[in-house]
Amino acid sequence: MLPSRIERPRRSGPRRGEVGPVPSTLLLLSAGGDLSRRYLLPALAHLQRAGRLPDALTIIGVGREDGDDDAFRQQAAAALAEHAAEVDFAHRAALCRQLRYVAADVTSAEDLRPIVRCADGPVLVYLALPHTLFAATVTALLALGGDSLTGFALALILGTIAGTISTVSVAVPLTVALDRRWPPRPEAPVAAGRRTSSPRREDGAVV
Repeated sequence: MLPSRIERPRRSGPRRGEVGPVPSTLLLLSAGGDLSRRYLLPALAHLQRAGRLPDALTIIGVGREDGDDDAFRQQAAAALAEHAAEVDFAHRAALCRQLRYVAADVTSAEDLRPIVRCADGPVLVYLALPHTLFAATVTALLALGGDSLTGFALALILGTIAGTISTVSVAVPLTVALDRRWPPRPEAPVAAGRRTSSPRREDGAVV
């Protein structure tokens, strides 16, 4: 059964000297799939650790499997422990608290419409889909029509074509989309005379 409204987690107010973030929603379609567990969730965990994931962002997983928020969080926690073990537990747990779940057919406009309508603020849609569902899901999104597609950013996963995909290649388009909505806070100036470490040189490609 689809909810009439998706409850957001309670969060504390903005930090001193900061303006509260604008509430928004990330819809993760086919949330229970391998692409989500192995690549997107770990990428989000890295963004969380880097302070690039807005606190007000609610991540709604959508999939055909029956489930609820708690079950999805448990599955996500297990996936992060396996595929993002380098991220500390506190940041992985913080990401899991932002997760919600709705059981729905991602290829059905009728199923997706109430989810989109009950989301607050701008909506970012991420298609963590196998190629067999991609065309049908895009068609369903287009069928929503009108203003329903306003603010949608379709981050296309090409890993099903190449057969492999890295966490970095998932995080990059997400980072670009998030930076457009929430520009990063300026870094604090370094005190005069304080020695800073030299940039770390990295050679080679991330695979």
